[in-house]
Amino acid sequence: MKLKLGIVILNYNDYKTTLDLINRIKYYNEIDNIVIVDNKSTNNSLEMLKKANDNTWHLIASSENKGYASGNNIGIKYLIDNFNVDIIGIVNPDIIFSNEFICEIKKSFEKYYEEYALITGLQLKPDGSISKRAFWKELNFKRLLISNSMIFSKFDDIFNNYIEKKINENKEIINVPVVEGCCFFINANDMKKINFFDESTFLFCEEDILAKKLKKLNRKIGINK
Repeated sequence: MKLKLGIVILNYNDYKTTLDLINRIKYYNEIDNIVIVDNKSTNNSLEMLKKANDNTWHLIASSENKGYASGNNIGIKYLIDNFNVDIIGIVNPDIIFSNEFICEIKKSFEKYYEEYALITGLQLKPDGSISKRAFWKELNFKRLLISNSMIFSKFDDIFNNYIEKKINENKEIINVPVVEGCCFFINANDMKKINFFDESTFLFCEEDILAKKLKKLNRKIGINK
């Protein structure tokens, strides 16, 4: 199964970081299409992105800034409507990844297409260690209270340490309830089924809502180690 993969990058007032990422990835042969959505920047970002556009990627200007969910939805729908992509990558401008990483993501979807809706990789800190804040337990009212408590939030480390131990097991993909929204890849059909990101949010809880919607479809979220 040959799957088409598109990337959405949301820019807001930081065209330099966005262009740094574009210039690294625009010739990756595992990426079929790249869409940059300028989320109504208040500086000269849109002007600079237009000037730098060499037709290896697509630029969309949002008419208003309604947050992370709305901005990414613009790019997601553009990729689906214009290029009929199978996999959509949601990537923040300050993320670094290789063409080989994208190759592994596509292989995972080709192998587990009927099982997983969302797949990402291990997120590393600048020192090379694994970020244990890149995945977490499913959000409910109890966890919402805990996560806002300086004391009780420490218990989340127990879960994160458990996942870190699973990383050392002899498994290609490990299942997690929720992953951070800075870099992940999702089945385009599943994204349509759940009606995309919830635009009633602005910057927080988008990942948790997405995970709950996917769970209702009995679709898995996984990390390719």
